[in-house]
Formats: sequence, structure tokens, C-alpha cells
Amino acid sequence: MTKLAALGLALGIASLAGGCAPLDLPELSYDLLGDADEELDPLCEEDYAMCGDVLIPSPLGGTPVRMAVALYRNIPPAGPPFATIIDDEMPDVPEGGRYKVRVRPVLEEGDFYVWSNLYMEDGGDFVPKNGVDFVGNTEPQTFDVAPVIFPDITLVFSEGF
Repeated sequence: MTKLAALGLALGIASLAGGCAPLDLPELSYDLLGDADEELDPLCEEDYAMCGDVLIPSPLGGTPVRMAVALYRNIPPAGPPFATIIDDEMPDVPEGGRYKVRVRPVLEEGDFYVWSNLYMEDGGDFVPKNGVDFVGNTEPQTFDVAPVIFPDITLVFSEGF
């Protein structure tokens, strides 16, 4: 392991084990019955497509200011993403509903976690603010020519950043 990699690993572990007191956060719910698409969007069947849903919690407790969907090789994220797929300012995110991701072309190749941040008013900018912003991710997905349909990403309050 290189010194730079060891330093990055140490910083990542230190940030997760920062000794912060647990946050007193409200219980989140997801009212999603009947909200999923009955049929697959035709775009999602095309080469280089990436499709899936980000589940938005309720209550949000504020105003969403930005939704980001990105690809990371490792999580928790430590640094910039490999690729930013969506960077949506003032997103239309229904509390307890779905934020639909339908993107083409996604030309990145390899195995990636799909990571999502929902930044709230008075929250973070590039790094989520604990207890204010929301985060979620998938297990690694393989990106190549074939379309990627990722499983639902359930957003939860960010912690450990």
C-alpha cells in the first residue's frame, strides 16, 4: 500500500470514528405504494442507459436544493466521484416518493456504487452535512454497453461526514 493510499484510508477511518455524539433525528418514512412504474421506460432498454429510483424520505424537514447521483469505486466516498451522472439544482423531490433517474448515455465502464446525495437548505455543498442532508447507495453495479437498472436507493440522514 502506498503512503498516499494509507493516508487516505486513515483519514477515511478517522472521519467515520470521529467520536461524535449520535444525532437526534426524526423517524423517516417512505409512502411508495403505487408509485413505481408499471412498465419499463423504453430509454432504460437502450445501450449505455442507467435507470433506477431514489426513494425520498418523509419528513424532509426543509427545502431540497440539490440532488446528486454519482458513481464511486469505493464507499464511503472519500474525495470526488469517478463520474457525476446527475447534478440537479432545486430538484422536484416529492416527500415519501421517488426521484426517477433516467440517463443516457453513461459511458463509464467497470464496477461502481451508485451514490446519491440530497442536499438541503442550510446543509452541505460537496460534502453532506450530518443530520441535515440525505445519502444512499446501491451495491456495486457493472457498467458496460448494456443498460444498468439499479435497485432503489433509500435515502437516510447523512452521518459520519
